[in-house]
Amino acid sequence: MLIALAAGPQSTVELDSATGVRRGRLETLLKILAVDGVVTKDGTRWASTGETYVHNTTKWDTLTRMRRAEADLMRQYAHGQGCLMAYLQQALDDPSPAQCGRCSVCTGALPQPGLAPAAEWLEAARAFSRGVDIVIEPRKLWPQGVGRRGRIAGLLEGRAVAFADDPGWGEALRDLQRSGYGTLPEPLVGGAVEVLRRWAKVWSQRPAAVVPAAAFGAQGEANRRLAVEIARIGRLEMLDVLRWEGEALGSDLSSGPAVRHLESAIVLGAPVEPLPGPVLLCAASMRSGWALTVCAALLHEAGVRGSMPLVIHRLP
Repeated sequence: MLIALAAGPQSTVELDSATGVRRGRLETLLKILAVDGVVTKDGTRWASTGETYVHNTTKWDTLTRMRRAEADLMRQYAHGQGCLMAYLQQALDDPSPAQCGRCSVCTGALPQPGLAPAAEWLEAARAFSRGVDIVIEPRKLWPQGVGRRGRIAGLLEGRAVAFADDPGWGEALRDLQRSGYGTLPEPLVGGAVEVLRRWAKVWSQRPAAVVPAAAFGAQGEANRRLAVEIARIGRLEMLDVLRWEGEALGSDLSSGPAVRHLESAIVLGAPVEPLPGPVLLCAASMRSGWALTVCAALLHEAGVRGSMPLVIHRLP
């Protein structure tokens, strides 16, 4: 990053493209360097101050030990390995933490509903969690250094069934992850159908077809199976026109390198006839959303009015 700044002040977007470091990590590194006086920010651009960066090993080792100790304290609290109030006092640096005699650990009795909540309460909580709509906002601009430029066209708002370790889908998500996103558990497919039923109430136009998003290996097959099921239930045309050619996308890439790889890996394998409306773009999972964005761009360039992503698992 400092090598990139040697050429002159640059924006975060320019540094993202020049370094290949993911945006969140890049911004954290810049803030650390700014605190150490190695870089400075003027408006939207970062510049080197000329100061040499010296890694303070003692400082960061000490901070790591502190964070691990805090994490251990939280684990002990969660597992009830001592008085809960005493743990809170210790976390707040109280010089004399003491047992309270009133918490569930001290008394040995849990408050209602105890260890086993009523089955109807559990079902109500699960139904509530599964009924929350997870909106996928479309990407707005292409990163620098890729084949397309400017505003992104063809990608519409989407929906996901589950986000991160969604408690409403715990076991089904674990099954999905254990399969490497190659197998779709039946409850999650049913969840996608319910998402569509709720989403349909706010559509300005009903989708005209279903398209599986291109993906590497087993996930591509899972995307296809999801699209087939949605097309069958919704009585929609199935358009299997996107192909993945080449290697898998590397992990932990920033936007620029990721999109450059995707632009070479994802291709339109067949022409698309004119459609009266947008398409549902189906995927088993997504993280950055760039693969769906490239798929939507290809479809838009082929004449599709818009692509509405339908995703099973949105990763953080």
